[in-house]
Amino acid sequence: MTNHIASIKTIRTAIQSLVDNGNIKAFIAATGAGAGIVNMIWQTPGCSSLLMGFNFPYNQSQLADFIGYSPKSACSEDTAIAMAQAAYFKAQESAHDRGDLAKKGVQCIGIGLTAAAETNRQLKGGTRFFVAMRADSAILAIKFTLQQGLLGRSGDGQVCDIAILNMMLLAMAVHNPVKLIPIYYRTLGITHDGAPTSGQNLALPRNIQLKDPLSSFHDMMLIEKNGNKNSR
Repeated sequence: MTNHIASIKTIRTAIQSLVDNGNIKAFIAATGAGAGIVNMIWQTPGCSSLLMGFNFPYNQSQLADFIGYSPKSACSEDTAIAMAQAAYFKAQESAHDRGDLAKKGVQCIGIGLTAAAETNRQLKGGTRFFVAMRADSAILAIKFTLQQGLLGRSGDGQVCDIAILNMMLLAMAVHNPVKLIPIYYRTLGITHDGAPTSGQNLALPRNIQLKDPLSSFHDMMLIEKNGNKNSR
């Protein structure tokens, strides 16, 4: 573990704020790194108010089943967005089945993470993570790149965990003041393609502009606030 990655206490405090808020309904999909944050959410009492589900498509066929097609690259921004889209629909379905969807202030989000993390072989392009979030009215994405072996497999996972958690906090920030968890990317030697910020250690995602973000997804369901289901 590195001293420049947030403490477990800081992460648990942020998770508790999301659980206590009760309005964020999240489904998370991750192809490896990022599974740690789901375990920490599960350990939090009352987490069922936050976590609608989790998918861990660790091979190509599982990933294709989840997003509805076989992507050109499993580790790319497009694939992370596709995972976030599919996760968003899963979150909607779960929230609808629980009777939460029409409640005031409730926001469904889907988070997708695909990563080429530390391994026992040389990674073409180095270690990199793509994280995307589909919310009710926006798609956000960010890419992190770092030298292979810099943080080790555990450190890579922690960066991904924090990136996922910050996405959920940003969703909550629509109606509530939040404090994002810093990733000391300059100190750690991490680069990112996120939005520029005045804060040295906050890597904020970019807003993705898509003409029709739902058009390329198969057998999906968009559930409106009134409960109507529209096939996509």
